[in-house]
Amino acid sequence: MELFLKRTGIYLIALLLALSFFKVNGFFSNKKSEIIKSDGLGYYSYLPALFIYGDYSQEFVKNKISKHYKNSGIPEYMQMIDNKPVDKYFFGTAVLMYPFFMTAHLLSFYFNQPADGYSILYQYFIGLSAVFYIFMGIYFCDKLLRLYGANTYKSIFICALLVFGTNIFFYAVVESTMSHAFSFAMIAAFLFYSKKIFESEKPKYLIPAFLTLALVILIRPFNLMIILALPFLAGSLQKLQIGFRLLIRNYILTLTGSILAFLVISLQFIMWYKQCGHFIVYSYTYERFYFNKPNILNVLFSYQKGFFIYTPLFFLSLFGFIYLYRKNRFSATSLFLLLLFLVYVMSCWHQWFYGASFGFRPLIDYFPLFALLLLFAIDLFRQKYFRKIFFILCLFTIYINQVQAYQYRRFIFHWYYMSEYKYWRVFLKTDGKWNGYVWDNPEPGDLTGKTVKSIFSDFENQDKQWNGAALYNAGEKAHSGKMVSNLDENNLFSNTLILTGQNEILNCQKPAVIVTGYIRDMNRLPSYKLQLIVSYEKKDGATYFYKPRLVDNFVSRKNGWKRFEIAIIPEKLNADLDLIKVYFWNAEKESFLIDDVTINFIDQKGKEE
Repeated sequence: MELFLKRTGIYLIALLLALSFFKVNGFFSNKKSEIIKSDGLGYYSYLPALFIYGDYSQEFVKNKISKHYKNSGIPEYMQMIDNKPVDKYFFGTAVLMYPFFMTAHLLSFYFNQPADGYSILYQYFIGLSAVFYIFMGIYFCDKLLRLYGANTYKSIFICALLVFGTNIFFYAVVESTMSHAFSFAMIAAFLFYSKKIFESEKPKYLIPAFLTLALVILIRPFNLMIILALPFLAGSLQKLQIGFRLLIRNYILTLTGSILAFLVISLQFIMWYKQCGHFIVYSYTYERFYFNKPNILNVLFSYQKGFFIYTPLFFLSLFGFIYLYRKNRFSATSLFLLLLFLVYVMSCWHQWFYGASFGFRPLIDYFPLFALLLLFAIDLFRQKYFRKIFFILCLFTIYINQVQAYQYRRFIFHWYYMSEYKYWRVFLKTDGKWNGYVWDNPEPGDLTGKTVKSIFSDFENQDKQWNGAALYNAGEKAHSGKMVSNLDENNLFSNTLILTGQNEILNCQKPAVIVTGYIRDMNRLPSYKLQLIVSYEKKDGATYFYKPRLVDNFVSRKNGWKRFEIAIIPEKLNADLDLIKVYFWNAEKESFLIDDVTINFIDQKGKEE
C-alpha cells in the first residue's frame, strides 16, 4: 500500500482535483463556463494582447468578451499612466499560462473554433493551467516534506489536506485564473531547491533556485519575502553560513543564475515599456500599503475573511510550533517570525481583506510552509489516541472547506461582507433557500453613504409622524425618561413611523434604512420572533415593498436594555405620495419595551458629509 501511494498518491490527488474542476465548470453537463474572469482577466489578457491582437492597450477585450460572457462587465484592471493604459497585474501568471494558451490557440484552429482568446477551448485550458500548477505545487511539497522526514502516509495525507481542506481548492477549481495557484507552485519549488542546497551542499540546485525565485517575483513581486525563509530552511546559523559560502565558491553558477533570474524578471520591465514607455512603474496607482495601520487580528480571526476562520486546518497546524521548538529553537523562531512578518505586511494593504475572495487569499502562496507545520503537528502527537483525534479534526476541515466553497459559489456566503452573525447564521447550510440570504440581509456596517433623513423618537410625547399603539409609562424601567413603546400579547404592533411626500428619500439612487434603538425583553426566555418591518404602500393601502428582519439577532448581549442596529435595503420609491412605514411586529405575542429609536434613511450612492 505504501509503495502504491508513493508512486500514485500525488497523481490521484491531481486527478480528483481535475475532475472537480470539470464538474464545477459544467464540462460534463455541456454548460459553457466563464472561467477566465474577475482579476484573472487582467492576469491572462497579456497573452491575446501579444499573440493574437498585437494591442498592448487591450482595447480588444471590450469587443471580444461580450461574445462569450453573459455579463460583459470588464474589471477596471487597466490603469492610466501618462495617459496610456497599463495592465495593473504582473506578467508572471501569463508566462506560466503560456503553454496552455498556445495549446488552446492551435486546437481552436484545428477544431474550427473562434481563435479569439476567449472561446471555450481557451476557457478550459487556461483553467486547467491552475490545476496543473497546484499539482506541481503539491509535487514539490511532497518532496519538501520528505526532506523533513515525512513518510509516504504523512506526506500524501498532508498534500490531500492542502488541496481539499483549504481555499486553494477554490482557487484551482473556481477562480482558476487568479495568481495564487501559480505562486504556490513556484514557492514550493523554491523552498525545495533551497532546502536541498543546505542539506546536500551541492551547487547543482543553485540555478533551479534562482529561476524559481525569479518566477515567484515575476508573478507577484510582493512574494520576494520568501527569501526570509532561508534561515528556517537552513536550520542553524552555521548551515546558513555554509549556504552563503557555497554561493561564493561557485560564483560562476551564482552569476549565471543571477543573470537568468534578471532576464526572467526583466520581462515585466519590457511589458511596462511597451505599454507606457517606462521600464518601471507602480501599476497599482492609488492602492498601497499603510504600514502604520496593520490589521493583524482581522487577518487572522475576523469573520469577514479571517485566515483561521476560513482555513481552520492551519489553526490546527500551530501545534507544530511546539514540536519544532523542542527540536530546533532556531528553526521555530525563524519560521514564527517569518509568518508573523508576512501577516503584518499583508494586513497593511489598503484593503486588508483583499476584495471579493474566499477566505484570506494572499497566504495561499505560502501554504508549503504551513504544510511543514502540519507535519510537525502530526509528529507532536505520538500517542495513538491524541493522533487519531488530530487526524479526525483535520479530516473535518476538508468537509468544512468543501461546504464553504460551495456556499461561496452559491451566494450563501457574501463575497465581501461576512460577519459573526452571518457566518453562524448560514454555517454549513447548503439548502437553496439560503442562496442570497446574507446578500439580501445586510448589516449596518456593510453600508456606507449619505444620510438624507434622520428621525428620532424617545416616545416621551405622541409624535404626529408616529401612529398606532398608545405610549406606555414604564417609569424607571424606561431606557430614558418614562415613556416607551410597549409590545405584549395585546399589542402586536409598535408605534409606526409613517412618512409621505419625502422628496429627499424619493431621490435616493440606492436607498437603505438603518434603525437603531434599545429593546428590553420582559420575558423569562428570549424571543427570536420580534421583527422590524419596513414597507412601502400606495395611498389606497396596496403594499409594493415589504421587508421583515428579526431583531434579536442584532442586539448586544448585555442584560436589561439592549442596543440593536438593523439595516434594510428597500426598493426605490415609486412616487412622492407613497407611504413609508417603519414599525415592530410582535409575532409571538411576547413582552417587549422599545425606546430611543433612530431611523436613518441612507443613499448609498452618496458620500457622507
